Formats: sequence, structure tokens, C-alpha cells
Amino acid sequence: MPTQCEEQINGLSSVVYGLQKRPPTEHLARISSSSFTGSFIHTINRDKWEKYIAVIANGDIRVFDLNGKERTVKKPSGVTYLKAHDPSTAFSAVTVADYTFIVNKERIVRSYDPTKNIKLTPVNQRYQTITITPIVPAYKDELWKREKWFRCWSLYKCRIGGRTYSYSAENGGASGFASYLAAKLRDDTGLHVVNNGHAVEIPLNSGQQPFPVVDESATSYLTWDTRTYYRDKREGVERITEKTNPRCTYKQTSGIVRSTTSTRLIGYRSETGDILPAPTPTNKMGIVHVRVGDYGTTYNVNINGVLQGQVKTSDKNRTEISTVAITEGLYSQLSKKLSASFTVAQKDNVISITAKNANADFTLTCSDSLGDKAIFACKGRVQSFTHLPATCFHGFTIKVAGENGVADDDYYVQYQENTKGERTSGSWVEVAKPGLNRRPSYQTMPHRLVSNADGTFTFEAIDWNARKAGDEDTAPEPSFINKPISDIFFFKNRLGLLSDENIIFSELGSYYNFYPATVVQMLDTNPIDIAVTNDTVSLLRHAVPFNETLLLFSDLTQFIIRGQDRLTAEEVSVDVTTRFECELKAKPVGAGKNVYFSTRRGNAAGIREYYVDPESKVNDAADITSHCPTYIKGSVRHLSASSNEDMLLTVTDQDPSSLYVYNYYWQGNEKLQSSWSRWEVDGVILAASFMESNIILVIDRTDGVCLERITLTQINEPSSRSFPTEINLDRRCFIPKGGSRPYQDNRTRAVDIEGNIYEGDRLTAFFAGGAKQDCYIGIPYRFYYLFSEQVATDGNKVAILDGRLQLKRFTVSYVDSGFFQASVEPEARPEQSYTFTGRLIGSTRNRISRVPIESGKFSFNIQSEASKVKIALHSDSHLPLTFQAAQWTARFYKRNQRI
Repeated sequence: MPTQCEEQINGLSSVVYGLQKRPPTEHLARISSSSFTGSFIHTINRDKWEKYIAVIANGDIRVFDLNGKERTVKKPSGVTYLKAHDPSTAFSAVTVADYTFIVNKERIVRSYDPTKNIKLTPVNQRYQTITITPIVPAYKDELWKREKWFRCWSLYKCRIGGRTYSYSAENGGASGFASYLAAKLRDDTGLHVVNNGHAVEIPLNSGQQPFPVVDESATSYLTWDTRTYYRDKREGVERITEKTNPRCTYKQTSGIVRSTTSTRLIGYRSETGDILPAPTPTNKMGIVHVRVGDYGTTYNVNINGVLQGQVKTSDKNRTEISTVAITEGLYSQLSKKLSASFTVAQKDNVISITAKNANADFTLTCSDSLGDKAIFACKGRVQSFTHLPATCFHGFTIKVAGENGVADDDYYVQYQENTKGERTSGSWVEVAKPGLNRRPSYQTMPHRLVSNADGTFTFEAIDWNARKAGDEDTAPEPSFINKPISDIFFFKNRLGLLSDENIIFSELGSYYNFYPATVVQMLDTNPIDIAVTNDTVSLLRHAVPFNETLLLFSDLTQFIIRGQDRLTAEEVSVDVTTRFECELKAKPVGAGKNVYFSTRRGNAAGIREYYVDPESKVNDAADITSHCPTYIKGSVRHLSASSNEDMLLTVTDQDPSSLYVYNYYWQGNEKLQSSWSRWEVDGVILAASFMESNIILVIDRTDGVCLERITLTQINEPSSRSFPTEINLDRRCFIPKGGSRPYQDNRTRAVDIEGNIYEGDRLTAFFAGGAKQDCYIGIPYRFYYLFSEQVATDGNKVAILDGRLQLKRFTVSYVDSGFFQASVEPEARPEQSYTFTGRLIGSTRNRISRVPIESGKFSFNIQSEASKVKIALHSDSHLPLTFQAAQWTARFYKRNQRI
């Protein structure tokens, strides 16, 4: 091709400016005197003002800003997670706002039970328990005028902490008063007061004295006034005494409201200060729920098949059909008969029965004469959620069978007082199976690096959420448990992990939860755990968001997750998109409408460009190194791309001192430029990343690890400081007058504001006592361009091979260029060198006081057969260099002619 070459070193190909000497690296800082070779480096590009470099090396993490200043990194969880055999390949990271998530691919993820096998300190809580004893009888009936009943209800009343609380037995008896008292105390004290049947529990703060309690409860009886009058009768006058003004009179009783204090275990404090809840008691427990009260109905409660409680309601008395009255009747019998082996409590229309022996189990059944629809026994499992009472005992947990009769739709609920801090009487909350406490171990799961507001960072373990609902079948553990995580990414407001053949997405918007919030229904926000399907084993290595989709890479196959508006477990699908062999030591990178990934060709590497054909809509991956299949040496260990600069950077393991640079340019659907070149750097390149139009480099040099920058824009910094030209020196650094050198290197060259050059002894003298004037210092680097063999072509641009092409002369067009040389190396003859000094006789620019920069054409002799000569352009000058065209003259000798 007319625009191809054999080698291009430290050259930048541009469709606008032509071929230029690449921009120099600018010295920002030396960040370490010891080597970072083999480390993992991640760039944090938070915004325009906050850009950092995170380095993981030697089992530790350090963070630097782009000025080379090391930021403080707090490590409350330690750095054990950062230990790896080869950090450069063992880690992957993704940054989301102030959080950088870091995964160690060598770590096997484990799950653990936070209540087991760790050193825990018991945490006790003092409680004040206010117990309410039912007033028996709760009311008294008196026949009034032989026609109607007048009822006097007892009164529950007490003073607690100076406040008076009263409650008529008509509204629910002892359990009703307990519910009322718990709600009022929550409001008055602000404490987490819990109602448990006939008892109210008040947690006491450290050093707090119990509230004084005065019982003022009273029984009630009927009193009235009398009125006497006389009525005439045939036999004479009749004296009549009549009851008037009936009313209830209260008589204070005792022993109804009692207060006690106790201390009991509520949890354990771990070594990190976290308080873990106390293990759930294993004592078997069941409840009796009186759901319906009716006339002439029998209610039975059986324990272990033996009738232990029975209540028969009246056919006429309305007061006997109250569910609370029926419950109190059953509670009275059960509490007496079962006191030896069970603890019995009542709360409204619910009775709890708990075995005192933790190893003892029992059966609980109920029946009634209304077709078993009036009373329910709830123990272990209920058939329907509607069988549960509206109010129950705090902490009671039970399994609810699903509608399909299979275990897959079963779920667990627990009654909780003060749900999520709300001051209510409590509610049923879906929970996980009791005793199922396992969660992903924070020590083996990804950690996070947090950017703090004060400019510091915190590297810490993450408190990954535990299972919130369901059991092993309905909410199984994520598939990454007991496997390593190979990549971490962010897609459609979900944190994603790759493990083995699975893709695991967090709950929508909740990045630390990989369990469903509920198993009762399938929510769109639920986590997603899906495996790829393929005819071969496909261990997923990397995930790259691309064009509203997610590309997944295995060693032999590429998969795609389509980008629906909502990514849900019901709609997600993983499809095979292409089948190309990959070498995935370096994570693929996206730029614009393309994704780039590496392949392997023996001792060389190749790069493929994944794209979607705009016409056929078919996914493909073109080999962009097909015209130079052995150019990139070794295996690719780092890729970085920029859609602003249309450039791809490649770093390999066999040539770590070189950046392999791919420049491309698209015009519509046609690629007009596809240029590979090599940028040499004196040192081991540890990282190369784009930040806007800059390349940020971390280079391990002989004097330490340096942070450097290459600016790709055409902004000429030296010109802005009144220097006459651009200055192309690596490790370039501006030194003001009187300043000193930031580093020592015997190859250093200095250029002052007048264009004078200082090297060797002159450089030492120039900096003696401080720089004599403003200058730039740096290390010269070589530009080298080797032309391909020139061939003759016919009118159709087809090469004519049956002849000899004798090159006579070469001419190159240059623009605003200084010193360069052209070398001609014929076969079996000495090399000839032609020098352009930048000065042309007769040019207005050719003045002694002016830096030699010119535009024009430079010609030099070849006088050799095209196939037996090497023609090259090279320069190690600090002056700018731009070539826009090259042409040659030759004589072609045809070897044969068709007759």
C-alpha cells in the first residue's frame, strides 16, 4: 500500500497533520524509590478535578494524585485481602462515583455464619416487665327492670413514672390493656417497648432506674338509687320501691399490675464492635388463634392428641361470643393444665404455647363445631397466611405454604413489634428461615476503596447483606460461593460479578445484596444469577458494557446480554454472539462503537475489533493486526482506548518498555486509517491510561517509579512560556530560573528560552547554584520511520512484479520541522546518511538568533534497486518534526514481454 511502512518508532500518525514525532512524556513526580514491577494499577477518573492512581503491590494499597502526592489510605479492615501471587493479573477494579470496588481473582469466596466460630462477648440488657393479671370476673351483670341487663366492667389502671394509664376491661381485658399500655409507653418514653401477651417489656438504658409503678385497678359493681311511691288498688293502697339512676361503682383491688426487673442476653459483640443478635431459641412453639366467635359453638385445643382446653359459648349471651372472651376461657384452662411442661401466654385472641424443654416437641391441633373455621392451630407451618392473627407475640416465626403445594413457593413470616422503628402495634414481616444465618464472607468478597470528603481514602471490607427471606430452595446462595470471582463491573444500576460460567447481578440500586428481598413474588429489582449456555465449557473472564449491551468474554466464545430498558431476572438472556479465540490477560476495552480484545499468534499478539455491522446488524470482530501479524511481541497485559483521540494503547510482557499504538479514523462506516506504531520509553511501563486527551503513564525507571503524562492535543506548552518551539524531550520538566533538577540522569538535556542546548559539563555548569534562566530539561528520544519496499504499479494500482525498479531519488515534504536525517542502506554497500539541519540558504527564517525551523521539501539520492535497499528517516533532536508526503523517482526495467 502507498501509505504503509516497515517500522514506525515514536511517531504519531494523523489524518490531519501527517506523520509527526510523538509528544514527549512530561515528568509529574517520582512516587516511589522502590520498584512497582508486578503491581496492579487502577486509574480513578472521578471528575475533572479528582483523578488518582491506585497501586496494589506487596500486599498493600497506595493512592496518588496526578501531582504525585500520596494520599492517606485508612485500612480499618486490614490488607489481608490484597495478598496475591501475581498482583498484576490477580485484581480487577471498577469505579462508581466515590467507590472503587476491588476483586481478588485468586480468592475463593466463602459464606459464613456470623454467630459461629468467632470470638464474641455476651451483651446483656436490663428489662422492666409489667405484668397484667386478668380481673375475674371482668364484668358483672345485673337484671334491670326484669327486661334489660346493665353491665359493669372492671377497670385496669396504673401510674407509671408519674403518668396515669387506665383501660376498661370492656375493650379487651388484660391483653387489651397490655397492647394499649405498650403503645402509650412507646410514645411517652421513646423506648422500644414490646407487648408480649399479658406482659409489657421496657428496655432500660445503662444506669437507668425502673419506672415506679402503682397499681390502681378496680373491680366494678352496680349501685343505684331508690324511689318509693304509692299506687291505688281496689284492695287499697300499694307501696312500691323502684331502682333509679343505675351506675357502676369501682372498688380498688390489688395484684393486677405488677412490676419486676430482669437481665437477659440479647446478643453478642464481635471483635470489630458489631452486635450480633442472640441465637433464635430452639424451643418448640405454637399459637392458638381464635378467629371467629359464634353462638352455641364448641372450641377445642389438643396437645399431643389429648384435649386440654374446651370452651362452649352460650346460645343467647352476646358477651360470650367475643373472641377475646373465648381466648381467655381457653387460656385459663391451658395455663393450669400445661404449667409443668409448657409456658402459656395470652395476647388478645391469641394463645402461645411453648415447650419448656428445648429438646421436646409436641403436636398442636384445634377443632370447632363450625367446620373448623373458627379456631386455628399454627405451629411450624400454616396452609395460608390468612390463618394467622392480626396481632401476635413478638418474634414468633412460622412457615407459610405456597399456593402450588410445592416447596418452591413457601415462605417465612415473623411478627415484629415496632417494625422498622414505627410506633405501631406490630405487623407480620417476611423473614428468612430461622437458623439460616449464612452470608458471603466479607473477608473473601470484593473490598472497596472510598474517596473521603477530606481528600483521604478508606480501604475496607464490605458488609454484604445476608438472606432476608426464604430458605435454601427459594433463595439459594449466589453461585459465586465456593468459587473465585473473575471480574467486577457495573451495568444498568447493578453491581455485577463473573464467577465460573455465571453472571451475578446485585439487587437493583442495592449493590451489596445478592439475595431476593422477598420470595412471595418475583420483583423486577431482584438479584439476577444466570449461567451461559454453550456446547463447550465457557469460563467467563471479563465483562465490558458496550452499546447498551454487556459483552462477556471467555477463552473461546463471546456472549452478549441485550440491553433492555429494565434488566430483570424474567427477561434477561445470554446469547452467543461470536466465537473467536482470545487471550484475556488484559481486560478488553471499549471505545465508541467498538470493543478491542487480544488474541495470540505463537510468540506474537493480535488485536481484534468487535463491532456491529451497520447494514447486516451482524456482530463480528475484525483482526486489525492482520497486515502486521507478528508486530506486537509477547502477550498483551494491558489495553487502553480513547474515542476522543481514536487511539488504542497496548502493553506486552515481552516488550514492557514499549507502547504499541493503534491510530484509526472512521468516516461514516469506512475506516480511512489503520496505523500501528511503537512508542519507546526508557523504563518498564506499569500502566498507561487515557484521561481526557492525556495519557497517564506509570513507569518504573532506574531511579524509581515515575508518574508521567503525554498530552495529545496540539497545545504547545513551551510556546505559552515564550519558548520559540515545541521541545520534544521525555521526562520533560519546566525549571524556572534559579530552580534545580527534579531527577539526575547523565543523558539529560536542557533547552533554555533562547533555544540554547546544554548537555554534559555545560549542563552541570548551567545548574550550578540554580538554573541560569528558565529552561526545560528531559531525555532525548529517537524518531524512526522505515519505508516499505517501493513497487511499480499499473493504471489500476496493481503491482508490476516481473521487472526491476531502480530507485534514483527520494523527496519528503516537511512542515515546521527542525533537524532530521535520512539514511539509505543498499545491500552490500555502505550506508549513506543525509542531514537536514533546519537551515536553508536564502530563507527568511535562517537567522543566527533564531531556532532553525523550516517547511519545504528535502531530496536525497538512492541509486539502488528497490528490493535491495532500506530507506529511513530518523531524528533524536528535541525540535518538532512533521512529514506530510514522500515521493520517489525511478527507472523500471521489464524482464519479459508477452508475444
